[in-house]
Amino acid sequence: MTRTRSALLSSALALALAATVAPAASGATVASASATSAQVAEVVPSTRSNAGGITVVTDADGAFVSWTAPVGDRLTDARTQFRLPDGRVVLPTATGRSYSARVLGATDLRASQVAVVRGGRVLAGASEGVAGQTAPTSPGVLASRPSALVSKDPGKAGKYATRSFTYSSTGMKVPGYAAPVETRAHVVMPRDAKGARPVVVMLHGRHSVCYSGNGIVDDWPCAPGTKAIPSYLGYLDQQKLLASQGYVTVSIAANGINAQDFSEADGGAGTRANLVRRHLSFLASWNRGTKGPRGTELLKGRLNLSRVVTMGHSRGGEGVSRAAIKARVGDPFKIVGQVLIAPTDFATQVAVGIPTTVLLPSCDGDVSDLQGQAYVDRAVGIMPGDHAMRSSVLVLGANHNFFNSEWTPGISKAPSIDDGDASGTCGTSAKGRLTAKQQRAVGATYVAAAVKAYLTGDDSARQLLDGSAVRAASAGAATVLSHAVGARRTPVLTADRPAKVSTRGSATAVSCAVVAREESTQECFGNQASPHNGGLYGTTMPADPALLVRWTAKDARVRLTGLPDLSNRSALAMRVVLPSQRTTPSFDLVLTDTKGRSAVVKADRAPERLPSIARVGQAWAQEVRFSLPARSVVDTSRLARVDLRTRSAAGKIVVLDMHGFSSGLIRSSASVNTVARVSVPARTKITAAGSGSQVLRIPVTGSRKVTARVWVERLDLRSWKSVGEFRTIKPGQTSIDVRYTLAEDDAVSVSPEGVELGLVTVIADRGAVVDQPAGVAWTPPGVAPKVSVVDPVATASPGGSLRWELRLSGPTIEGSWLPLTFTPVAGELRAEQLVPAWLAPRFGSTELSGPLSSSLGGITTTVEPGATSVIFEIPVRRTADVAPRRSVRIVVDRSASGEPDLVLTGTVTP
Repeated sequence: MTRTRSALLSSALALALAATVAPAASGATVASASATSAQVAEVVPSTRSNAGGITVVTDADGAFVSWTAPVGDRLTDARTQFRLPDGRVVLPTATGRSYSARVLGATDLRASQVAVVRGGRVLAGASEGVAGQTAPTSPGVLASRPSALVSKDPGKAGKYATRSFTYSSTGMKVPGYAAPVETRAHVVMPRDAKGARPVVVMLHGRHSVCYSGNGIVDDWPCAPGTKAIPSYLGYLDQQKLLASQGYVTVSIAANGINAQDFSEADGGAGTRANLVRRHLSFLASWNRGTKGPRGTELLKGRLNLSRVVTMGHSRGGEGVSRAAIKARVGDPFKIVGQVLIAPTDFATQVAVGIPTTVLLPSCDGDVSDLQGQAYVDRAVGIMPGDHAMRSSVLVLGANHNFFNSEWTPGISKAPSIDDGDASGTCGTSAKGRLTAKQQRAVGATYVAAAVKAYLTGDDSARQLLDGSAVRAASAGAATVLSHAVGARRTPVLTADRPAKVSTRGSATAVSCAVVAREESTQECFGNQASPHNGGLYGTTMPADPALLVRWTAKDARVRLTGLPDLSNRSALAMRVVLPSQRTTPSFDLVLTDTKGRSAVVKADRAPERLPSIARVGQAWAQEVRFSLPARSVVDTSRLARVDLRTRSAAGKIVVLDMHGFSSGLIRSSASVNTVARVSVPARTKITAAGSGSQVLRIPVTGSRKVTARVWVERLDLRSWKSVGEFRTIKPGQTSIDVRYTLAEDDAVSVSPEGVELGLVTVIADRGAVVDQPAGVAWTPPGVAPKVSVVDPVATASPGGSLRWELRLSGPTIEGSWLPLTFTPVAGELRAEQLVPAWLAPRFGSTELSGPLSSSLGGITTTVEPGATSVIFEIPVRRTADVAPRRSVRIVVDRSASGEPDLVLTGTVTP
């Protein structure tokens, strides 16, 4: 029969996982894709290597990589990745604790070159080249916390008594899920508050789902004898605090997603968003008086669903952000702000117009690359009219799990762990490490601050989030730092508004890449990990550039010109990273107006080198503010230049951006309903008919008046090469076309399932959101071509070759492997009479002997993708004694094309 490459690869994968791969038997000759003539090609035998628990099996097409996690490995929010030496990031398929992936093209890959990475942490294998492995130089003391206290502490309990209940409704069916997702939530609400109250909806992250005693079971639904882990009850501290302040809080259960999202390209973010929106729709119905589950009658008329803030933890963070992105005109609810705790950001996009606070725990042992920072960084210049504040809050000494009491050892119902680095700078006894109680207090305070700021505009709450040097007494002794973009800020130096930069003295200032895509690119952080590049390694999309500044003497200057009117701003705010260095760099600003008047301004709070307990957060940007002088001193409406003047003898900083700053929030005119909305079809049929060039059409909807921009990346699933480009979307444009050109013109797929040619991914960049981020270009199965031979009879002499030209009636996309079987014949040719160099790569030995039917058995020859013929040859030794003659009989299996076997014969004579 004719077998496709993909079918054989699947078989090889099964063998690889079973650790029984033998050297491949393949007597291939390779044909040109555009001609029927052919040439002999060497076949690479499969090889196997093991290192650090990783297994790699290579063959002529690539490699199978597999790794089994140790016993006790738990469900986590961060994805497990295989990182390769050429920089590729591969997402493996998970089956229980086993992870495996097919990597095409990696024919020389060794297990020692592969790293298994989760959230930036190397779990197994090579650590070289994986960001975050270089230990930065840091001070031995903790960063100082702000001394000024906010006047109104958002972490202080309010005046209302609270009441609570749990509701449960019909489960949510999800395509591809074996079991429905539970519709369950815990409500904590004020008892005596009058009128309709704002609503806070909470969603937990990806944690284990069931338990029995001290054992964890990740099946769904929970089997008899096991109990569901109540992750949704882990935010009671936050719920009770907010309810006492007058808010209705709803914490949603999502175990059914956690147990079944492994097959979703977006990590389940879309499904989590649908679950949040499902609950909000139910709440709207019950608020109108519709009968619901027991307890929901208390909600009638009590909910102001036009003022909803969401809070999501880890994958729950990405889920609630996606829920905001899915907003539609006519929704019976409106999300007006969100708080994301240690979130994932697999889709790399921003909810346009939605004020957002991201809490980053410096000792996060799950999403340890702190990729949630991208929700802030990528919001800079996201769209005209988007004035929403996005803030990043770094909590020094906090881990991932302790924000949820049901993920905290000692108080959780199910077994749980401290995910901090037990033996390192984030260990339980490390200086500055927060206890579980301290961490929950910080979480409750800053969640409440975001809720209060985004629902009421409260200045004290906002100051805790916007980079101001203040703290809240309710957060205890924790050191918490923040920076922000958006709100009342005027761009001075950003990717969309690059000021003219020059230098004086020993200073240098060069554009740098947060993530370098080319070897010649200047990297901002070198090999030091940073939250500002944590979520960008799975794509080739360029990140916005930053400015790398170095100096080796005092009084050096970096000059900015081409400045905007800052007369309505009170300060200049810079987001500045202090990369690893042994001393703390210091600088001030010199402002000069067009009349030549100058003023030196010092930082309101100078940046500090962050301590080792910040781990990857050491390269997190601190907000540095410089209060602007009165216009009588310098006319800030007509600035000629701003000089960054160095005060330390040496230093290095990375300036992410600079803005003119004023306190307060401002309403956005832009929203997710005024953007280009993109959704990649899950599967698009592509055929090789005609010219071989066809279009994968990506629909674009949404009402918008400005041009949007997205990154479109196409991964060839056969060569595993990825190419991408920015594409603009003009107002009124209804689609983005991605052109596929198949080299195998007029070829068909002969796999029973068809063949997946490529994966198309779209990432929102400016003025766009993405509902469905990825889809597959797919060719359906066709009719297997018929197999024939030009001449079934071949002859040769010693030193020559028996040669048959096999032909297909048409080309195939995958290529076809033709199984050949040697059958007994009188005077049969023997293995020791064949050229050893031909035997070795095909049968793994040069010492074979005996008739071909018994010593070799069978062999496979390959018709390459797009080709229609192959030459199969058997070379005979020059010294072989074949008198009076030797014969060969070969049977070609043609069952796949519905034809009887084809018989080839050959004769070797002296």
